[in-house]
Amino acid sequence: MKLLLKDCVRYVPHEYRNEAELEAMVFEHYREIFGENTLLFSKKKIKSPAKIGTIPDAFVIDFGSGRWFVVEVELSRHQVYEHIVAQITKFINATKSPESRQELAKMIYNKIKSDPYKKALLEVNGIKEDKFKEILEILETPPEIVVIIDELTEKVNEAIGLLSNALSFNVKAIEFKTFKRENSHSLDDHVHLFEEIAQRSEPPKGPKKGQKSSGTLKGRGLVIKMIEAGYLHPGFKLHRGYKGELYEAEILEDGRIRVINDGTVHTSLSRAADHITKNSVDGWHWWKYRDEEGHEYEIDELRQKYLRVV
Repeated sequence: MKLLLKDCVRYVPHEYRNEAELEAMVFEHYREIFGENTLLFSKKKIKSPAKIGTIPDAFVIDFGSGRWFVVEVELSRHQVYEHIVAQITKFINATKSPESRQELAKMIYNKIKSDPYKKALLEVNGIKEDKFKEILEILETPPEIVVIIDELTEKVNEAIGLLSNALSFNVKAIEFKTFKRENSHSLDDHVHLFEEIAQRSEPPKGPKKGQKSSGTLKGRGLVIKMIEAGYLHPGFKLHRGYKGELYEAEILEDGRIRVINDGTVHTSLSRAADHITKNSVDGWHWWKYRDEEGHEYEIDELRQKYLRVV
């Protein structure tokens, strides 16, 4: 049995009564799991092109990076192949339907429009005007399927790996455990243990005297600001070698990224890199550019120059 020790107090694993209890705890801490620029929208029915319906537990959108997630909360005691794999397969098929993405975008837009906090989060990330269009553009990119489960068993890991490889889709399972104080019958004193999806960066240093803070702009919002400041420009070329092939991209006037190899357009550098690698990567460190003298740098070099002076 795993044991946590905090201030000389022993904490033992809590067994969730049902899936709803685990789901409530996951939803309470979704921003710690997925990142500070995310919003969660629960339970919306989506249909595959063949009109087969399915209802994921939640959808999470990261407006900083342009990533979005289909979330399923599960208990490991459920049948893996009969239940979990079947659910994930339905999710993947349903997210390929333009009609489902359109309906999902409408639902998300209406919830954001009626919530000042949600609207403010979009504006902090550079989304101020046509919010519905921006939401739909994010949903037009492939989602990441995330299964949050109380125990990552060998069978669960095997099933997730098979799905990812067979369907060429980004499917991930993370373990979410709760520990309660030993010999206690309540959860008033508890600790959660889980993996973050979001990659945390070092806390930003405060601005020097006389400088203005750059705020919390990320992703596309930051690209737009860098274009306005002259550090980037429409048509700015990027490249990266991957698995023996050279991939090229360019920055568009609205801050989106077009992959030249296949013409696809993405809402952030990371989403463009994810599209190529079929994995979650930090686009600022993945994409490279050449300066006027032909020297090669990560695009993050320009980001750091910009952040030092704003």
